[in-house]
Amino acid sequence: MYDILVRENLTPVTRSFEAQAPAIARKARAGQFARVDGSKFDGHQVDWDLLLACQRIYLEEEKQALARWLRERRALQSRDTDTNGVDE
Repeated sequence: MYDILVRENLTPVTRSFEAQAPAIARKARAGQFARVDGSKFDGHQVDWDLLLACQRIYLEEEKQALARWLRERRALQSRDTDTNGVDE
């Protein structure tokens, strides 16, 4: 997980975050992390090839993070199962 350095509420539904994420920073390009939500959005202006390529940039890191989360979750469940039947 990355450290959030700054969090700012720009509007009631828009937030800005600044994170310390060296692994992401090494691969990032200017404007790469813009996200647009809402109905006023012209999808014809999207470079879909670039968007899909950007989504694949962190695929390996996402797989590793999911695997780590699943291992930790299983370990916690195993620990909870092991301690539930113990008489103290």
